[in-house]
Amino acid sequence: MKKVFVLLLCLGTMGCASIEQVRLGKYSSPPKLNPEGSAYILSPKDGRYMDREYKGSGLTTGWLFRKSFSEYLQRVETSVGTMPFEKGFEEGKKLNFMYFVYPQILHWEDRATEWSGAQDKVNVKADLFDIRTEQQLDSVMIKSKGTWFTLGGYHPQDILEKAIDEYVDSLF
Repeated sequence: MKKVFVLLLCLGTMGCASIEQVRLGKYSSPPKLNPEGSAYILSPKDGRYMDREYKGSGLTTGWLFRKSFSEYLQRVETSVGTMPFEKGFEEGKKLNFMYFVYPQILHWEDRATEWSGAQDKVNVKADLFDIRTEQQLDSVMIKSKGTWFTLGGYHPQDILEKAIDEYVDSLF
């Protein structure tokens, strides 16, 4: 019985993903956002690893930011596809949003961890702006790495979801 418990304990601890948030530039601590506000999120371009593009990863990342911000803000929308920063910012301004979120996927690596032991990895840079003042409020690098052991069905978006939730939670 003890052996079964130890085995289950070991398997449970191997299932932990690592998450790292690094504030960039002058931003040493997160700003506190107004929960009465609203946010417009620009859907990023799809992520890549080497020569492989992960179709839909940009829309998924935008949706994950939308889901997290929706827990705190009155109104949250995601752009209908990707567009240049300037166009997205103007769109958010035209639609009278308070905040603009500009995520960029820097690394997206979906590995067959269940048989290779290679970890899924994702790296997203997120910039946050006050649309009305046109001031940047925050810039953060969100890095997340999956476990080296999984029974399958685990992907970068799964480890990114918790990382984004933790980041957005720190803003309120």
